[in-house]
Amino acid sequence: MFTYLLLITGISMYVILYAMTRDKLNPQGIFLLLWYLSASLASAPSFYNLDLQEVWSNEMMLVVYLSGIAFFIPSILLAKRVRDVTKNKINFTNFYAIVFNSFMILSIIAFLFHFSKNGFAITMFSGEFDLKNSKPEIIKGLNYFELLIPYLSIVAFFELNFSNSLTKIRKNILLIYIFFALIIYSLLFNVSRGSLLVFFLAVLYFYNRKYTFTWMKISTVLLGLLIAIGSFSFIRLDESSMVLSSYGEGKVAMLFSSIYTYIAYNYENLYQLIRADIPMSGGWYSWKFLLKPYFYDAYESNSLNLQEFDTLFFNARTYLYPFYHDLHFFGILIYPFLLGILISLLVRLSNQQPIYLLLLMSLQKAIMFISFGNYFFGELVIFFPYIIIILIIYSTKIVIKGKSKI
Repeated sequence: MFTYLLLITGISMYVILYAMTRDKLNPQGIFLLLWYLSASLASAPSFYNLDLQEVWSNEMMLVVYLSGIAFFIPSILLAKRVRDVTKNKINFTNFYAIVFNSFMILSIIAFLFHFSKNGFAITMFSGEFDLKNSKPEIIKGLNYFELLIPYLSIVAFFELNFSNSLTKIRKNILLIYIFFALIIYSLLFNVSRGSLLVFFLAVLYFYNRKYTFTWMKISTVLLGLLIAIGSFSFIRLDESSMVLSSYGEGKVAMLFSSIYTYIAYNYENLYQLIRADIPMSGGWYSWKFLLKPYFYDAYESNSLNLQEFDTLFFNARTYLYPFYHDLHFFGILIYPFLLGILISLLVRLSNQQPIYLLLLMSLQKAIMFISFGNYFFGELVIFFPYIIIILIIYSTKIVIKGKSKI
């Protein structure tokens, strides 16, 4: 029964927000739709592997359901019809060029150092069964700049579409960097669905704002992405490393099993935390991305007693995990409420000044993959790209209809 309640709630909230924004991919509605749909799938007892999962308690149901309500309240209060701002132009200043070019060069240098540790061998063609484990270890410090690559490719795409003074040389440089980010870094070397999704989800959101996609186009694109992600799973993992439940044999069963387990066991990890009934940890888990550099030894020794439950090798824990860990029920109410305010305000700002569309584009993976973890500020390496995006936003000058608006 609860499974159907989640399903109906997610669809209803999305329909309400779509009616208010007239945006089929409005971030608030998509956030809630995907949260409740994934929870609906994860809570369906008919799919359970009882050796690994337990039927949800009333407390788990309340955590999942009320967190969505907390996000929905500010979303509906601040919802506003979206505007197409993609026809406006932006004056990308000299300061912007210095900032972006510097980070672009640093990202390439970081990649080359990492690539050289593998003897310049291409991961995709390594011949290993598990490609994700055939990459060389990251280089601490430089990895911050390497992980900027997919986000900087979004900035490059953004500049290509909004610059009011784009030279041919500059255009070619940006196109080459996007090719490097997608093909060389994300696909061939990193073999990362996550890196590719950062870019493609951003572009999808941009074109939805530009052309107001039909339902058919959006469904086709999302289905294509789902098939691509599923297919990519078979490239990165061999059959022996997948968790197979009683869904039969063959590629289709493996694909469903892969999708289900990647979603359901993330919720199971959250449920293990709730069942453990550990004391609240204050803000130590949620604010780890800011606190760890100053309390490194405490985090490394885990003197803070932060618990991280895993189901087999599934170590993702949904975006709610740190919030519940820190403040229990108060955490799963206040943090989603604040996220609802933040995303809604960004949508409203993007209606006025197109540069804020860049930050919304960069947040699409975080918005759509809330069931897989906190991609807003889970770790400093996750939050760092947003710092750079914000710096880039404030290094530009808005030009609307030929008139400057700082």
